Amino acid sequence: MIRRRDGRPVHDERFRRRQTVVSRRRENRILKLVKPFLGALVAVGLPLLGATWILTSPQLQVSEVEITGFEKVERSWLTDTLESVRGVHILWLSLEDIEAQLSRHPWIESVEARKELPNRLVISVHEKTAFALLRQGDQVFFVDGDGAVIDEYDPALGSSDLVLLSSPDNSGRYLADALEIASRLEQLQPYWASQLSEIEVLNEQDYRLFTGALPFPILVSLETMEAGIPAMREYLPEITRRYRVVRGVDIRFSNQIVIQPAAIGRRREG
Repeated sequence: MIRRRDGRPVHDERFRRRQTVVSRRRENRILKLVKPFLGALVAVGLPLLGATWILTSPQLQVSEVEITGFEKVERSWLTDTLESVRGVHILWLSLEDIEAQLSRHPWIESVEARKELPNRLVISVHEKTAFALLRQGDQVFFVDGDGAVIDEYDPALGSSDLVLLSSPDNSGRYLADALEIASRLEQLQPYWASQLSEIEVLNEQDYRLFTGALPFPILVSLETMEAGIPAMREYLPEITRRYRVVRGVDIRFSNQIVIQPAAIGRRREG
């Protein structure tokens, strides 16, 4: 060994130290081939297993049905109609079909159905409102705000303290106009409208009104009510003073009021 003057050894470049060689393990060829397959299996298989579980799990079958917003519709009818949805997978439920089935009931205006995971169906029922009663012959029906018949009258389903519409069998299409008459009367003379008990449909233009605010019925039409009601209100004291009993007052004309006195005649003027 060659040493420097200071005594430290000097390595001869001709004799290099042997470098340490790190041995490498040769990768298994089979494992090398299998790795991509395993990766694909994990990437595809796990979602597939999850989807299979979701689509077949009994925990996602409808077991709870909540119904709100009904008073006139029988609970038994609702539960019987919805019985077929119990046990059905919640993802397969058609909300449109459910709403269509329930909307067949005469008192149901509309239905809103929604799903709540994992197994709950929520139904919100919106019922129709009866605005009047329709008498046709010996039968009485509930009528909605559009003049359409809802269902046969049942005291358990609503108050009888509604305006009665009496109509011949062939004039049902004029019921909407009859309700418009009631609405117009409320605008022109609210007190008379609050005591309104019956609207008799005579034809497509003419109607007879019975109100507790007057001792006689009045004949009206939509076209002349704006002028006829104020005019009759002005002459009402004179009418009641001059006539003991009045069969009716006709205000269907634009420039006159026709009084129909009873057969017993007029009062004597003092």
